[in-house]
Amino acid sequence: MIPRYRNISLALATVGLITQIVGNLIAAANGEQVTGIAAIMLFPFFLFAGTMFLLFEPSYFFANIDIPIFMIGSVLLISAFVYYAKAKGRSGWFGLFGLVFPLGLLLFAVLKDESPDGARR
Repeated sequence: MIPRYRNISLALATVGLITQIVGNLIAAANGEQVTGIAAIMLFPFFLFAGTMFLLFEPSYFFANIDIPIFMIGSVLLISAFVYYAKAKGRSGWFGLFGLVFPLGLLLFAVLKDESPDGARR
């Protein structure tokens, strides 16, 4: 595993999860009911829906600050998956498996390390 990419992945994932938690807390304070594991599993949907709100309903997008915060967390998590795939010596495109969060995480757990220094365990 390439340590530089692994460290970047860990940092992005940590900040991304914290950002999504903050977005959930803001949503809960506004009386919205999307919290817990369901919100984390649905982050690709939130990324898409937030983009649509930004393009077609910007007043709603900025009135509900939890949507952009949750979107930022989603982008950071996908970026973390991209860097983790690179750390294992794979193409960054493998990181898009993070869009299917529970299954993507399982895939990364069993993905063989093909990095040049991956044989030194």
